[in-house]
Amino acid sequence: MKRIVISFLLLCTITSISQTPGKVKDIYDFEVGDIFHWKTIFDDWANPGPNSYNSFVTKFEITKKYYNSSLTTLYYVRSGSRITLAGSAPDLIFTDTVFYPDLDSSLFSIDSIYSDTSLFNGRTINVDDEWGFDQGYDYVYIYGCGREYHYFPQPGTAIYVDLIYYKKGSEEWGTKDYSAIDEARSFSDVSIYPNPSDGIVKFELEHLQGQYLDLKLFDLTGKEVYSIRERVDGTQKQLIQLDLNHLESQLYLLQISNGDHRSSFPIQIK
Repeated sequence: MKRIVISFLLLCTITSISQTPGKVKDIYDFEVGDIFHWKTIFDDWANPGPNSYNSFVTKFEITKKYYNSSLTTLYYVRSGSRITLAGSAPDLIFTDTVFYPDLDSSLFSIDSIYSDTSLFNGRTINVDDEWGFDQGYDYVYIYGCGREYHYFPQPGTAIYVDLIYYKKGSEEWGTKDYSAIDEARSFSDVSIYPNPSDGIVKFELEHLQGQYLDLKLFDLTGKEVYSIRERVDGTQKQLIQLDLNHLESQLYLLQISNGDHRSSFPIQIK
């Protein structure tokens, strides 16, 4: 028995690290080809009903990486899928763009820093946790992998977002999710021009499904600054023109969705 316990301790070592908190660029340090699988659970056991428990897996690969001109904001293009395990949310194929500003800023309100050989191949972990009697949260920042999230907004309600698998180069960790979506696709046939634009943006789409297309524009803070719903005919090429002259000159993210599919594209207004 002693031999088994000693072996277990040797295999799973937790090391407390005495150092300053990591920076944004440490946590979101991805490369093209990196693959991540995240599992999300929403559990409202205090109010049982048909939508009181929802669970889905989001799987994506980093397909593009670039910076802004001052090298302070990092952008990643992700292609992947969201697959519902429990609940009524539709499955989704997506291509989107995420961004992380203030790369050199330190993580805020970190309570502990450690590494655990049984988690994420021993990558450094920074934790920010705030817990009360029956509610609270913790953010788990993982070097090179992003952030886990566990939130209890009120008694009887919990939200969990956990990393279950990643592949970074030749390094792998976790359990790969093999669920898939049949006969689904993202908006792959999209042309946007001119980009950069003086304010008038046109884009063409083909092979559309559904009767409506929702378009939303977000600034770099994530604030929605423009939205419109267009009626479409999936049997032919669709040409849509947006007048964005009222917006400030900067980079925006255009999100295109028809309910089952979603893609995001950067648009620069000069």
